[in-house]
Amino acid sequence: MSVKIGQSPTFDFPEGRSTFLAYKLPESHPQVVEVRTYGNAAGAVLLPYVTIFKPRVLFLDDDRRTLGLNPLEPLKPSHHYFATSYYFARAEIPASAKYMVIYAASSSNSERLVAHSKDGTMFAVPNAYEGKISIAFP
Repeated sequence: MSVKIGQSPTFDFPEGRSTFLAYKLPESHPQVVEVRTYGNAAGAVLLPYVTIFKPRVLFLDDDRRTLGLNPLEPLKPSHHYFATSYYFARAEIPASAKYMVIYAASSSNSERLVAHSKDGTMFAVPNAYEGKISIAFP
């Protein structure tokens, strides 16, 4: 799934305005959600040109009242270095949750991810308000 500025809705979340995706949770009511986020860059997939959609997840009840916010931190890398990798985090789903909203963390209110290149160089990866994510219920 992709979150794109101009194609995805926006909302004023506690951290600030952000693009978002909203989902009705499956009837089987999973206990955990895993969100993966992939680096993106215009014409480049290598550090230091990459940005990342740093996700947050908000759970809502049947009446769409907020049950809880999970900052999905720390995001863990799938590989030791950044090439073709993604970052992921898991969140417990509240028992009364019926919906979840995935939105981008504000650059001004959250720390940047730190990624390593193949040669071990560290880079601070800027947050983006759009990007590619995947969601799974492990």
